[in-house]
Amino acid sequence: ASRAALQAKLDTANQAAATPADAAPSQDGDWSGTFSCGPNLQTPATLPAFSVPASLQVTDTHVESRFETAAAAWYMSGTLDQAGHVALRGSGMTKKTKSTVTWAMSFVGDIHGNALSATGYEQSFDGLNKFRACKLTLAHR
Repeated sequence: ASRAALQAKLDTANQAAATPADAAPSQDGDWSGTFSCGPNLQTPATLPAFSVPASLQVTDTHVESRFETAAAAWYMSGTLDQAGHVALRGSGMTKKTKSTVTWAMSFVGDIHGNALSATGYEQSFDGLNKFRACKLTLAHR
């Protein structure tokens, strides 16, 4: 066989090894859905449960989410590994009070197909006080 033919076979074999037939589809792009939290754990009567529209962007292994309502804003960033595990950390803040209230957030979850589900807490920045149990439920657009 000619040198060119052997090189072509080698190139084809290398490409097949680099992109297996069962490779997962890319998770890159925009995700949308809901961010929902239960009532505040310390004052449930005055700070009830809520659910708001949420979005998230994936680029390679980086995950970033920013969303807001008239009352509050949230920002999280984190990682996505090859197994589909997501880890996000961030913060939130009130927008309609005389003094701004801020909190930390920490979430873990998984991507299965076109669905992302992550659970975590709105909490104190030191992680010692949990304010609300929350869930992020998104679909790949």
